[in-house]
Amino acid sequence: MRQVWLAGPLALAAFLLLGSAWALALPVNGTYDEKQHVVRAYAAVTGQWLPTGHAPDAIGLPNEAFDAPRSLLPELADCTWSPRPPKPASCQIEVTDRAHTAMPSGAARYSPVYYLLVGAPLLISPDQTGVILARLLSALFAAAMFAAAFMIAARLGNRLLSLAIVLAATPLVINIGASVNPNGVEMSAGVLLFTALLGLVRTDPAEQPGRWLLVAIGGSGALLITVRGLGPVLCLAALLAVAVVATRERLAALLRSARTWALAGAPMLVAVLFAAWWTVYSKVTDAAEVPSRALPYSAGEIVRRIPGERGRFYLDQVVARFSYGETLVSPAMIYAWYLAMALLVLPALWYGTARLRLATAGVLTVCAAILIGLELKFVPTAGWWAQPRYVMPLGLGVLVLAAFEGRLASRFAGPLPGWLESRLPSRLRGHGYPGLPVVALVAALLPLHLYALARVLARFESGIAAGPNPFVDGSWQPALGPWPPVVTMVLGCLTLLTAVMVTALADRTPVAQAAPGAQRAQAQTEDDLPTGGTTLRSQVSAS
Repeated sequence: MRQVWLAGPLALAAFLLLGSAWALALPVNGTYDEKQHVVRAYAAVTGQWLPTGHAPDAIGLPNEAFDAPRSLLPELADCTWSPRPPKPASCQIEVTDRAHTAMPSGAARYSPVYYLLVGAPLLISPDQTGVILARLLSALFAAAMFAAAFMIAARLGNRLLSLAIVLAATPLVINIGASVNPNGVEMSAGVLLFTALLGLVRTDPAEQPGRWLLVAIGGSGALLITVRGLGPVLCLAALLAVAVVATRERLAALLRSARTWALAGAPMLVAVLFAAWWTVYSKVTDAAEVPSRALPYSAGEIVRRIPGERGRFYLDQVVARFSYGETLVSPAMIYAWYLAMALLVLPALWYGTARLRLATAGVLTVCAAILIGLELKFVPTAGWWAQPRYVMPLGLGVLVLAAFEGRLASRFAGPLPGWLESRLPSRLRGHGYPGLPVVALVAALLPLHLYALARVLARFESGIAAGPNPFVDGSWQPALGPWPPVVTMVLGCLTLLTAVMVTALADRTPVAQAAPGAQRAQAQTEDDLPTGGTTLRSQVSAS
């Protein structure tokens, strides 16, 4: 079991390295809406919880503003993507003047919770250095939640769950998690919430709920509820989806437990009350109109146009569409990531229960309804608005739901073919399915993180048409040059692969050596209690 406990620290180091690579590679405002959140973060840590004035935004429209140093953002912070065509980051002009002025922010009325967590470096160093340090803090919080989910996978012995977490941490998720933007931490909180909830409801109804799972639920749920306006809706949908796949007896036992209410229910209730108070106090729902971007479409026409005008953007952004949406990667990368997701989700739906199919359909329906609702609300006043990253804290739960379908793990459990087994290194022999395929699939996916970083870094160095070579002489370079981000990304990928190997291969009874009767008994247990692998029940109940 000693190796299993390594999974958490290894995963924390891995996800922090992946995020740090992006934090070091991007120019200020190098990803979605970062300039808005940088100003909001500085305002939050200086006690400006609500806007103190108005200032023109990048297109000249009056926007709510805060009192902040001019050095916080470069001049022409949007020039890399607007106006068209996109340009290298050398178009930005560094500002060294720390005199205070009114600085606009489209996030002026967002909840201060996330910004208080990451904003301190901006107070100390209100410039590019402070932005990078704030990004690293954001990456640390996101990495901690992914690592906690990984630790749950290791303690439950769920090999497929480690794969689901890697699939959920798409390059886009890591990119945003390593920027000054609450959406990244929100997505990692959603993954942890689903993981901990399913780990809790898929144990024996007679067992006491594990404290560590309840703490993870309370913390991730509270964070999801408070960092962005959609949080309460996404959290409620996640709770309902997990309730669908849980047994009635287990739900009843959890609801009767005082420990459940103290460690999980109380933090989320406090978060709900805060979110409700903040919504009323800040009037955050009052969205500004942008007449220059408004589109004269009826509701029916908006719905009809979404597949053609927004479908590709929706699908790409889930995996890898960067900057403000103008920076694309090879379609082959997008297809590869979706194929890997399908290899987990589709067999789980095929072999799984009707409850799993209902929960999955419900999650996807809620995500689609939110995106369509946002488009219907904003297209007539501000143009196309919705982005899939807004609902990904919920949508990524589909992967976690699939990983907990024990019928999938039991169906494919067994030894590898003899000809393949004999060609493996001795350390890998005897593990069989699904452990080795999980490791192989993760090993195939991780280089895509490096490709995405290289593509985006080269784009900011040399222009939108640049290939994935960040070592050419461009007109811009990151503060530390291109080598530190690239090396950090490579180290992160290798560390994450090690964490997956620990989770998928450590302390397993070799399937090839197990007696047929033992294999049937294990398959029956996993079918009754779908945890995707051997459940460490004694650990769950004793924690």
